[in-house]
Amino acid sequence: MIGVTGYHYTTGMNWLDALHNASMILSGMGPVIDRPTEIPAIEMFR
Repeated sequence: MIGVTGYHYTTGMNWLDALHNASMILSGMGPVIDRPTEIPAIEMFR
């Protein structure tokens, strides 16, 4: 839930995309939706 919330608020992803990205990272696949790294807070969730 922390990853989903973090993705949603730091990248502006909608809730479904944030859940998808966080679950893929948790399963070991890595981020699916690539966002620009211009926002430093995004790096915490990669």
